[in-house]
Amino acid sequence: MEMLKSKKTMWEKFYRTMEKQEDRRGCAVTLTLNPCMTETLVVDGLKAGQENELYTMTADVGGLGIEVSRILSGCGYASLCTGFEFSTDKKTQEQFMQMLKLPFHFAEAEGKMRSVVKILNKNGDPSTIMKEKGWKISQTALNNLEKKRKKVISGLKPDDLLVIGGSVPAGVSEDIYRSWISEAKQKGSRTVLCAEGSILKESLKETPYAVVFSMNSLAEYKGCSLDTEENVDICVKELLQEGIAVVCVYTDQHEILVADEKNIIRGKAYEKDPVCNCGALASIMAGMCMALICKKEENIMDYILAVLKGTLHKPGNGMCTQTEFEKYFNHRS
Repeated sequence: MEMLKSKKTMWEKFYRTMEKQEDRRGCAVTLTLNPCMTETLVVDGLKAGQENELYTMTADVGGLGIEVSRILSGCGYASLCTGFEFSTDKKTQEQFMQMLKLPFHFAEAEGKMRSVVKILNKNGDPSTIMKEKGWKISQTALNNLEKKRKKVISGLKPDDLLVIGGSVPAGVSEDIYRSWISEAKQKGSRTVLCAEGSILKESLKETPYAVVFSMNSLAEYKGCSLDTEENVDICVKELLQEGIAVVCVYTDQHEILVADEKNIIRGKAYEKDPVCNCGALASIMAGMCMALICKKEENIMDYILAVLKGTLHKPGNGMCTQTEFEKYFNHRS
């Protein structure tokens, strides 16, 4: 694909267009600090140590933030990608963004994107995922990111969202997400966070607007067992009392909990035979973002389940689009 010849970058054109829309719907800016090249292989039952027939293979640029933007854009929402791009794969990453018509504003870093290999089984067996940790980030790259952050944050409006999540490469401080959340809040924009471990603990010190936890990450953060619904509810209520407006908790079985100061709601994206389990977390975050952008917080669960079901029905590394979203959102029980 031919690269942009104009000196004006996609993100500049994007914001100029958005500024002309006086009553525009909010935009979601997603931060991806550890992008990856994801190869998705589909086999009919993986036989370790033996020859396996490969049915399909796809390659996509991924990372949680990029995947959230991909879903949002495919469902008709405005989204901008920021974070790192690596010098070796810069052209590949930018061409992928352009193919999806996703505006981007990346900071260049030395090295290459990490590789992720997903082996999916047509017969329903659990998938196998192999991940590289990622290239170590230099101080020069961090300086580049700081410059991009100032430009991106300056363009945020009160109705916009800053969506932060995914792994962080070596060389990046544990408080990196916290600083982005702080600056977004100063602009009056809401933040949606998904992180784990020490980065999660640091990020929560700045009290993001909405947080998505896996059941395991919530248990680790709270340092307690979550073997009953009552224990989960207690932990979620404590988080709400700390100032988080919306808490979402999910399990590997696609069970979802969404809580705010008024309600705790549970749901499940029940599928007898999901085509693929890839993209589930990005779908949960994208569904939440759609509800927040549309100012339909009372319907967050409906948005999440519709997007999640749409993605579960897509083969390979496919993501929910507007067609699937409308199908499941309009036929929700």
